[in-house]
Amino acid sequence: MAKKILVLVAAIMAFGVVPAVASATNSPELVETGGKTVEVGKKILATNVGNTLMTDGSTNTLLSCQTATMTGTVTKNDGSNVEGNIADATFKNHETSTCSGILGATTVTSTPATNGVPWCIRSTSTMATDEFQVRGNECSKAQRPIRFILDLPFGVVCTYQRTNAITGTFTTGEGKTVMSISHVEFPLLESVGFGCPSAGYLDMSFTLETDESPFARVDII
Repeated sequence: MAKKILVLVAAIMAFGVVPAVASATNSPELVETGGKTVEVGKKILATNVGNTLMTDGSTNTLLSCQTATMTGTVTKNDGSNVEGNIADATFKNHETSTCSGILGATTVTSTPATNGVPWCIRSTSTMATDEFQVRGNECSKAQRPIRFILDLPFGVVCTYQRTNAITGTFTTGEGKTVMSISHVEFPLLESVGFGCPSAGYLDMSFTLETDESPFARVDII
């Protein structure tokens, strides 16, 4: 009988260990080159890797931007949670102030009077491993939508807005961190003229660095 009880106890203990091993936790920390923790209040620049794209439902390229940058300030970096407020976002090609696409040269406005920047970018201990989110408004304030206005040729204006937070993933490690957004839907809110697809799907990857001297790469560990 004693042997059976011991076997039962061992089985229960083994059963209890399995979930702990299987469930990883998200505990991001921003660091500069050399492992120095990025201080709250530090200015950060995000720069795209490859072209930033918005496609329509048939995967046609609605928007292609060679340069996409976001600037902001770190508001939390406690070893388990990272948050920052994005104050500005710019999308364009290298030699022009516009992006390109199937509808022609397009000006992207990320600062409309309603639901423009600031945005909150965050990765917390309550999220899936290596997950981050971007939502409208500062991190300390209530969530709101994110809105883009695309000004196209011939007076066509397409306004896209996403209510839910954008969800992305990142790779960890010094010198390795890339943050990526894949095929995130932005429904058409309103349009002027003809030709605006009913939704745009955003694809974007970017790296981080400090936006003030001394400039340094920033990674997530």
